[in-house]
Amino acid sequence: MFREALQDRLALLKAELDAAGKEPERAAIRKQALESLKALEELAARRMESGRGTKLDVLRVKAQRLEVEMQWEQEKVNVPKYRWP
Repeated sequence: MFREALQDRLALLKAELDAAGKEPERAAIRKQALESLKALEELAARRMESGRGTKLDVLRVKAQRLEVEMQWEQEKVNVPKYRWP
């Protein structure tokens, strides 16, 4: 369930960015996605602390959040996007 929520949020981010127009709209979309991912990260940590989740769940969300955050910062300074190999 948790992994699906993360995958769905990332798919929504991609779709919203594909449909977005200029930079201000893209920045707003990334900011909203970051807020969602931060909330998911906190939820994953609480689930782990209660024994209903794993450290892997926390790390997965954190990695995705950091990637989105990096892309947002790169767009702000107009740096080419880094893509994982």
